Amino acid sequence: MADRNLLNLLNQGVDEWNAWRNGNIFVSNLKEELKISPDLSSSNLNGKNLAKVNLMNANLSDANLVESNLTYACLNKVDFFNANLEKANLAYADCYRAYFRKTNLKNANLQYTNLKRTHVLETDFSGAIFTGACLHNWNINNKTILDGIVCDYIYLKYFYLQNEKKERRPLNQNKIFAPGEFTKLFQKVQKTVDLVFSEGIDWQVFLESFEKLKVKFGNDLSIQGIEKKSNNFFVINLETPQDINKTKIEEFFELKYQSALEAREKEYKRLLQAKDRDITYFHQQNTNLMEIIKLQASKPINISQVQGNNIAGDRNIHIGSGNYNELIKGDYVQGNKFDGNKQNLAEAAAEIRAFLKQLEATYPTDSTANQMVVAAKAVEKIEDNSTLKQKAISAVTEGGIAAFEKAIDNPAGAFIAGAVKGWKEVQ
Repeated sequence: MADRNLLNLLNQGVDEWNAWRNGNIFVSNLKEELKISPDLSSSNLNGKNLAKVNLMNANLSDANLVESNLTYACLNKVDFFNANLEKANLAYADCYRAYFRKTNLKNANLQYTNLKRTHVLETDFSGAIFTGACLHNWNINNKTILDGIVCDYIYLKYFYLQNEKKERRPLNQNKIFAPGEFTKLFQKVQKTVDLVFSEGIDWQVFLESFEKLKVKFGNDLSIQGIEKKSNNFFVINLETPQDINKTKIEEFFELKYQSALEAREKEYKRLLQAKDRDITYFHQQNTNLMEIIKLQASKPINISQVQGNNIAGDRNIHIGSGNYNELIKGDYVQGNKFDGNKQNLAEAAAEIRAFLKQLEATYPTDSTANQMVVAAKAVEKIEDNSTLKQKAISAVTEGGIAAFEKAIDNPAGAFIAGAVKGWKEVQ
């Protein structure tokens, strides 16, 4: 039940409520958070004028907000579970990460409302107005009702720092949706999650993080497309099952990707700091290394046959990663290194090159984005072939990721090598 003191304060007016609210915030990671979560559950706010109210983090589950005025309201992370907002006016409200499960929003006004990362599972939007609303990675399911939606256009992206909505649909600024067109587009859009990279992509880190994402949420995730918006701005579209929690996918990926980037940056810094010291060390060791080489060259050879001036013989040298066998005949030496590691590497790389050749005959490769699509398709093929997948993992484990990438000899090599490294780490 609602806190009576807080409900009485809200009934005094929006100015009084917001003044109290502004005195009960703290800043965490540069974000404002309430010290408490106001409990207004089951409250009767029918027809209430709450324009510009700040209800961030409030509990309004089971509340009656029929025909209430919530224009320009801050509704971040508000819990509207089972609340009744029929005919409520939420135009220009900020509903970032609000929870609308089993909520009644019939005939509500959602013009220009920010619905980024909202949960609208089993919510009834029948007859609601959506023109100008932003649906950036909101989370619906097959029980969300969209009958009779009124909508001229929507936005698929919202950027807080710029306070800007982007990715208008329809794309043509002079066009609007035909009746029923919004629902058809929306059902298609909700099968994807958009991962936004505004400062470029580290493709190897991306693949490693993507493989961890698939381990967490299942192999039904796949890369649908890669869009390059500008020099360093990319959007990667992930195809997902209809009922999966898209917000959790985005948050999990961002966590893994950013932590991997930070780890790589620390390693780069460590290598840069060690560079001068290492150069000096290598110079100091150079003489010793030459002595070792001379010593190895002077090892005795077992002679098995002598004819005239020709010498024939062999020796077998164990060198850690394989055996080297030399046949000495006449005035020259023949040798072959028998190395299972290189065989794995060569076989895996050859099969992958064959996959890539087939894919490049089907998909364009005239840009980095298109090359990444081909690489993603190749990764899927490798993952579906358990023998090849294990062979690739063994090649990376034994020979190193750099050698594996070089053996593939294709622009997609780094992308594929990153995927294999990700598989290796989660085994």
